[in-house]
Amino acid sequence: MLVTACSLSSSFHLSSTWCARKNILFNVEFGLRSQRTNIGQSELIFSLRNNDLRRFGRETKTEVKSAGKPSTRTVSLKCKCGIKSEAKLRIVGGVESVPHSRPWMAALATNRNFLFCGGTVINNIYILTAAHCVIGRNPNEFHVILGLHDKWNAGQLHHGTYFIKSITIHPHYDQNTVDNDIALLQLTSHVDFNTRVLPACLPQFNADVAGVVGTISGWGMIIDSGPTSRVLREVSLPVLSNAACRSKYQNGAITTNMMCAGVSSGGKDACQGDSGGPMVYQADGRWYIIGVVSWGNGCAQANQPGVYTNVSRYVKWIYSQTANAVYCW
Repeated sequence: MLVTACSLSSSFHLSSTWCARKNILFNVEFGLRSQRTNIGQSELIFSLRNNDLRRFGRETKTEVKSAGKPSTRTVSLKCKCGIKSEAKLRIVGGVESVPHSRPWMAALATNRNFLFCGGTVINNIYILTAAHCVIGRNPNEFHVILGLHDKWNAGQLHHGTYFIKSITIHPHYDQNTVDNDIALLQLTSHVDFNTRVLPACLPQFNADVAGVVGTISGWGMIIDSGPTSRVLREVSLPVLSNAACRSKYQNGAITTNMMCAGVSSGGKDACQGDSGGPMVYQADGRWYIIGVVSWGNGCAQANQPGVYTNVSRYVKWIYSQTANAVYCW
């Protein structure tokens, strides 16, 4: 079954700053039939699913012409994920992020606007977060804020509030071992993409990220058991191999679905309030979410690296749960 990528009634928007144009011949779905069609002069529209889902982007009108069919006004989408602002200007030992330089960053907030966890924009209607952040919560008890930097400045121009339609917690999440600590939040409305709100890219399935430097961001505590940060902060840390991670935590605490990041001397880490937020790393000019802040033994302790959900282990599950979403590539 083919899934329609976009339509004239679509509420999905993306700034043209982040779009590319390309002549292409592609299979396009018209009603119940698919046929090979030459798409306009420099735009495309198509319907794909699952393995070929990551193809979408800008809203624009174009002509679609095919043999035996009249021209049709359509909407064409093509966008990029993992693009951060080039502006110059629980994180312990980190620095304040350049405002809006992490456009995939999401804040989970109670209805009284208390920020309790982070999340990541991965497509136009889903937020990726940690299961322990949302287990037992009702969708109407909290919301998502995007484009936020200073949490005290609720009136800032470039942030938006989105409400939760449904919560999908990984079916094998274990509250005791914190294994499979991953969840998806479906929003009630499509995300209004712009240069300050864009999705992170998903990694390849089972990608080996040991040794890469990941960047963690959040509004969590800036010192262990201390105050949370008013502004979005970030810290960059090396990802340990699974064997090195297991050597830091005994009794089988580290599963193959987890990964660690940190330095042996401590001093830099995620902390309470950063849970659910992203660890991203850059490759080929794009930023990929490779980890979700999960747990740790205190914050920034020597030889006690932070533990993250290994997102690459869940890419197939994520796609299977978000077949109704629009992905950028």
